[in-house]
Amino acid sequence: MAKELDVLKLQPGGNPGISLVTILFDGTNFLSWSRSIKLALTAKMKLSFINGENKKPEKNAKEFEQWIRTDSMVASWILNSIKREIADCFMYTNTSRALWKELKNRYGQSNGPMEYQLKKELSAVIQGTMPLFAYFSKIMRLWDELSCITPTPSCTCGNCTCGASKESARIKENDQLI
Repeated sequence: MAKELDVLKLQPGGNPGISLVTILFDGTNFLSWSRSIKLALTAKMKLSFINGENKKPEKNAKEFEQWIRTDSMVASWILNSIKREIADCFMYTNTSRALWKELKNRYGQSNGPMEYQLKKELSAVIQGTMPLFAYFSKIMRLWDELSCITPTPSCTCGNCTCGASKESARIKENDQLI
C-alpha cells in the first residue's frame, strides 16, 4: 500500500506545463520519442500509469481523487511532449493510459514500409568524413530502431528450450551482418 501511495505522489517540481523530453513527437519519431517518455516516466515513478499496471480505483476509494490528479499530470506531460498540431487530436482522451494506447496504435505499429526504410538507411550508411564514434552511433541507433519494429519469435515454453531466443539472436545477427 505504501508503494501505491508513492506512485500517486506528485513532486513539487512537477507541473502540467512541462515537457518530459527535449525533442517533441512530430509524427515520424515515435520509437525514439516513446523510449524517452518511458525513461522520464520511470524516473518520476509514473510509468505504471501508461503501461496499465496502475489501474483507476473505484470512485468511492480513498485514493480516487489523488489518482485522477496524478493521471491528469501524466497525460499533460505526454501532451506537452507532442507537437501542438498532433496533440490537439488527443486532447479528449480520458486517461493517460488511453492516450498512450491511442498514440501507440496510431504511430507505433510495426510495419513493412518502416522496416524497409530502416534497412535501406542502414545499407546506405557510409563513414565518409564522420568520426568513427558518430558513424558507429548512427548504425547502432538504426539497429536498435529496427529491432524494436521487427517481429521476433518469443519463448512460450517458459524455460527457453524451444530455441526462440537463439532464433531471435540469429535474426538480429543476420540483419546486422547484411
